[in-house]
Amino acid sequence: MYRQKKSGFHILSVVLFLLIHPFTATAQSGNSIQGRVTNEAGQALPNCSVYFNGTSKGDITNASGDFTLRNLPQGNYDLVVSAIGYETAVMPVSSDAYPKNILVKLKNKSTELTEVTVEPVLKNGWERWGTTFLSNFIGSTPNAAQCKIKNYKVLKFWFSEKQNRLSVRADEPLIIENKALGYTIKYKLEKFSSDFSSGMLLFLGYPFFEEMITKRSRQKKQWALNRQNAFEGSVMHFMRSLYSGKLNETGFQVIVSVKTPNREKQRVKQIRLIDSSFTDGGTSTALIRRRDSLGYYERILKQPDFFESFHSIEQMDSLLRITETESKLFFFHGKLHILFQAVKTSPLDQSEIYLATPEAIRIDLNGSFFPPQEMVTSGHWGAYEKIANALPLDYRQAN
Repeated sequence: MYRQKKSGFHILSVVLFLLIHPFTATAQSGNSIQGRVTNEAGQALPNCSVYFNGTSKGDITNASGDFTLRNLPQGNYDLVVSAIGYETAVMPVSSDAYPKNILVKLKNKSTELTEVTVEPVLKNGWERWGTTFLSNFIGSTPNAAQCKIKNYKVLKFWFSEKQNRLSVRADEPLIIENKALGYTIKYKLEKFSSDFSSGMLLFLGYPFFEEMITKRSRQKKQWALNRQNAFEGSVMHFMRSLYSGKLNETGFQVIVSVKTPNREKQRVKQIRLIDSSFTDGGTSTALIRRRDSLGYYERILKQPDFFESFHSIEQMDSLLRITETESKLFFFHGKLHILFQAVKTSPLDQSEIYLATPEAIRIDLNGSFFPPQEMVTSGHWGAYEKIANALPLDYRQAN
């Protein structure tokens, strides 16, 4: 299990990119979406960001609040509509039946106090917590050195001494420049929370990727190589391979660990409990000790309460169930150990995942999964799956 040491704390990374809120629209077939964005009073809202969450497909509303999205990708996505001063609207859409014309009415952002604003905003938040935020949001891999948050001053920091928790918010989308992968990312940060007591880190948001422009062929080739390297062995790569049934072909091996109770330790504990209830050296105590010695008791009581066994999963289809749409449901017990080795000469990356609750997650052909907070990652993915290595869901491998 990967734990990153920071300022005396251990942080277990959980990287999450997707959120979905209910929204409705009339679905029609087609490969484009047109619509209009207004406020609750019906007034057109210009300069709103409208995009497929986690992709490079998006548009900005014009003076009349109109937008058009063309050449839409295959799969299931979240259509995000965002504007400063308004609540973000999110609508699940599918390439099976993209909505043709939609009307989005944005609500004014609530000014009510939330759980995070109970604590005062830190005036020196960036100076005190900026490094911690960057290492856990952007990451600490080589690509992170070429990433920069251009408008970091919009970040607001809260720290609860009582809960030992750091929270970060931003009223505007973060503008992140990733020169390693050739993307400018507009990231609508909805939540960042680092609980130092439990070691859990969670951030949620809506990223939009824009390709950087260059005329230098050498730079284009380097970006393509860096993107391919970022993709190899990533969560996106794993989910796409799992969906298509090609884990072994793409270099993944899955091992499940199952914990079983130590029955003998439970028995010995019960015997000692019975034994201690007899103080007169009675018959019951004597009968028990004919079977087990005190030395045996001590050895067994030092053993763990549970034994962990490991089994390689050859047929991952047993963990998947096809839904009425193109999505598949992914469910498992215990913890899965994900091993990845692109080629025999490359190092072996090891990651672990488990489900936060006993509920299945939905995976799609583009590599997305929902709800994201249900899958907890550690090991290699705990360190690697940060913004510095993030790719859009419409990324395609080079042939």
